[in-house]
Amino acid sequence: MRDLADKILSPRACVRERSWRPWLRTNTARVLLAILVATLTGAPAAQTNQTMSALADVNCSLSMPAVLKPKARAQITVTIHNNGKSAVTLLRRNTPLEPLTSDALQIEHDGTRVPYAGPVAKRAIPSAREFLHLKPGMRHSYRLAMSQGYDTHAPGEYRVSWSGDVMHGANDLDVPKDGEFTPQKISCVSAQFRRD
Repeated sequence: MRDLADKILSPRACVRERSWRPWLRTNTARVLLAILVATLTGAPAAQTNQTMSALADVNCSLSMPAVLKPKARAQITVTIHNNGKSAVTLLRRNTPLEPLTSDALQIEHDGTRVPYAGPVAKRAIPSAREFLHLKPGMRHSYRLAMSQGYDTHAPGEYRVSWSGDVMHGANDLDVPKDGEFTPQKISCVSAQFRRD
């Protein structure tokens, strides 16, 4: 068996046999396999790890007054902070970083989920305005009226959270090309309030 392997894999054995075909076929297969493995595991994995590590340094917090009077508007402030060393780009769509057009928040009233009752929008490809660009150390805050999509008028204890899901997040300031979105998740601190 060893002699057969040496004959097939050794260029000298191929020269003696005056045939390069077995050696060429075997080494060509090895080269093609190496290129395929490098392509599948090399560059895309490095890019994904880079993107993930950049967004790992981006966090979010939800804040609002601890107590609301009976007729006061329930508004929450969403703050995104880039604690990382590189710039990031996030798509605001379907997040609490824009007016509500989907069930972006999770709201509980006395332990029971408050259903979303706001508008639902079907949208075209995102425009450049829908992306949030944060340089290192930069913060962005957005005040959102929860009454646009949730009934928070009943008295009681409320807990407001966001899953942190974004349709696209990357560690650069470029807007992605059509369909080249990288879904990501941001860590976000929830808020609580009481309605009298």
